Amino acid sequence: MWIIYIGISVKTILEISRTKSYRNVHGILLLTTVSTQSIVLLLNTVFKEFPDIFNLSLLIIGFCSYLVCVFFILYRYIKNSWSIEMDWNNTNCILHGALSISGIACLVTGIISIDTIRLIWRAALIIFITVESIEIYRLFKWIKHYGIKKAIFIYDVTQWSRVFTFAMFYTLTTLIHTHLFIGSIVIDTILNVGVWIVIILLMFELMLCFSDLIKDIKQSTSQIGKENEVSSPI
Repeated sequence: MWIIYIGISVKTILEISRTKSYRNVHGILLLTTVSTQSIVLLLNTVFKEFPDIFNLSLLIIGFCSYLVCVFFILYRYIKNSWSIEMDWNNTNCILHGALSISGIACLVTGIISIDTIRLIWRAALIIFITVESIEIYRLFKWIKHYGIKKAIFIYDVTQWSRVFTFAMFYTLTTLIHTHLFIGSIVIDTILNVGVWIVIILLMFELMLCFSDLIKDIKQSTSQIGKENEVSSPI
């Protein structure tokens, strides 16, 4: 299945490049990297001695797809005019999530030096701060234009990507925090606060999901009731 997915993804990326259709690309492209590194984690969990050559090949595929997708995303926002309220996608948080899971995959395989993984973490941290700063700014713009209810309490399935990306960055930090030579305040804050942020995000998304589901059920029930009234001969 992964091979089929990667094949379709490569075809799509080539089509985007051929037609110069960069205007609508966003973080969803990075699922090519996420899926590849997930395969690395799965294989190294199931098989204790998975061949290094296969690990290295998969890691290279994952990182290459990451660089290509990041280029497309940056090209979109640099070369085209855009509005942060309308054109910044929820899935762009995968920019740091894909890098975080790549760092985890490198660590699990044991074939990548800790110095390299440390650099990956630092890059993920910088991208995390950049992307989430944009997200916070977008949130304030949304609140200003649409109000708190429509800006925050509206369910969108793409919001789940944020739960994943935060969890991946927290996991990577937890696994290598003893090898990170930066201020202890930064590490302690991530380790102590990060897990609660992930839990809060998860609970909030579940609340929005169930609320949206209940709303859809009520609307469907109401619609069926109206149709029955119309079709009734009495």
